[in-house]
Amino acid sequence: MPAPMMNMWRISKSICGSWRGLALAFFLLLPVATQAQMTSRGGYSFASFHADIVARPDAVLEVKEKLTGEFIEPRHGLFRRIPVQYTKADGKKFTVPLSVQSVMRNGSTEPYKAYREGADMVIKIGDPSTEIDGPFVYEISYEVKRAVIYGASVDEVYWNVTGTDWDVPIPDASATMSFAGIAAKDFAVDCYTGREGSKAQDCVSKKEDGKVTVTATDYLTLSARFPKGFVHLPTSFERCAWWWADSWPSFFWLLPLLAFFGLLRYWWMHGKDAKGRGTIVPEYDTPDGLRPAEAGMVIDTKVYDREVAATLVDFAVRGYMQIIEKEEKTFGLFSKRVYTLQKKKEIGTDMRPYEQTIFSALFASGDKKTMEAVDGNMATAIAAARNWLYQDLVTRGYFSTNPRTAGAVTLGIGIAFGLLGWFLGIAVGSQTGNAAVLISCLLTAVIFICFSPFMKQRTKKGALVLDQVKGFKLFLETAERYRLQWQEREGIFEKFLPYAIAFGVTEKWAKAFEGMNLPAPTWYVGLYPAMAFRPTEFGQSIGSFATMAGAVRAPASSGGGGSGFSGGGFGGGGGGSW
Repeated sequence: MPAPMMNMWRISKSICGSWRGLALAFFLLLPVATQAQMTSRGGYSFASFHADIVARPDAVLEVKEKLTGEFIEPRHGLFRRIPVQYTKADGKKFTVPLSVQSVMRNGSTEPYKAYREGADMVIKIGDPSTEIDGPFVYEISYEVKRAVIYGASVDEVYWNVTGTDWDVPIPDASATMSFAGIAAKDFAVDCYTGREGSKAQDCVSKKEDGKVTVTATDYLTLSARFPKGFVHLPTSFERCAWWWADSWPSFFWLLPLLAFFGLLRYWWMHGKDAKGRGTIVPEYDTPDGLRPAEAGMVIDTKVYDREVAATLVDFAVRGYMQIIEKEEKTFGLFSKRVYTLQKKKEIGTDMRPYEQTIFSALFASGDKKTMEAVDGNMATAIAAARNWLYQDLVTRGYFSTNPRTAGAVTLGIGIAFGLLGWFLGIAVGSQTGNAAVLISCLLTAVIFICFSPFMKQRTKKGALVLDQVKGFKLFLETAERYRLQWQEREGIFEKFLPYAIAFGVTEKWAKAFEGMNLPAPTWYVGLYPAMAFRPTEFGQSIGSFATMAGAVRAPASSGGGGSGFSGGGFGGGGGGSW
């Protein structure tokens, strides 16, 4: 018996077993993507399954399935699952477009939903608010494109009539396949029965002019071969369109690679720091006249709460205000620390713009302010001061662009890719069964977001100052190792304390002075006697103040062939009841 042309081109149903399929399965389960995967409830039986297949000259197949049976238990209806994504012998996937034309039950139009679920098109028939039982006759009409197999001398339609993925047997299966103008002698017909992969041919075929008929008492697959020229041969343009429809996911997988290497090149040119001196050695004074907040920013390029607190303490150290610490009773046995800021003098010429902004807002309503009374104006002023600080790093030549906004564009593109990939990827994936858009866009988003913090390019001057600031921080962290360098310098403890706060090493700095009989700072009125000043206790107190001061935040912003088998070929699938 002649073999179908499928020994030249094997087709098997695509199985979502790869990691891409797992990702696709994830978002297909989401409510916004598609309906949940259909599983049969049983409670029905088939009497017969018949399919009329018309192969039009334009190579489109018109399929009309007639399913006769009975619901033994109340059900909403049947669902039909038909594969539309297949795999060629070379492993490449391709899609066969399928469009549902109509669904009838017992001669009347029946509601249905058609949607992609993985590699299948699912036709869910029935009304979810209505249950039916007893005999049924369902008629499902649909059209299929790209289901003709073109050979060198003959063409073929290889069609899985019933499918094999049903949970009940089909005792009577039949199909007619019509071809206008083809004589009976020009047909070559094979049919196969049984579960998927079976080579059994317990079926009967009949050839007539323009039509072949097959019957069986089991699941049924039909192969009909005929001379070339009776159905439309796809043009080069159509083949190109098919190639694009099958291959476009591959282009999306290039997107993350292009994003990575493109961003890597951009970072190398516009984000990579200039080279510093390469070694970190202790520095015993503030580098380049940097203020505490500025020194902290040079290290991490951000204005954290501790930089704000360090600025307030620096005001006190420089004589602009006094910090008064008191203890108030709350709820009887409990108490809390209250800090009051007392203005001592007006804004001086040594104040920088961001310092003037903070100081003016701090004492806008009077010369005395409790930290608990810091209002929205102060928070807004701190936000403005942060902007001044960022811009100051550029003005003084430490950074080529504002470090706060340098990665904003990259971050924004990353977020846009993430949102676009999520919504577009789910929509495309639910229609095509391919997760390429979703995964590639999300990977691209991650790449952009990960690159965004590294777009803050330090200049040569900035890189050198960074090494110096790190050396100064090293000195503050390990001061007891270098006691001889600072022991004889008057006021060094107070002078560098704001920097220790900005660097987050307050306690280490204070501990280095323990037992040195230092005078108590006049700018801080604490809870301890002045004559019993202990640097470690003072460091804890000033640390508490810094925590409260740093908690002053800006208000939140808003925005917006011969090897044929049953179950092979196109069509097939299965279904069940629901």
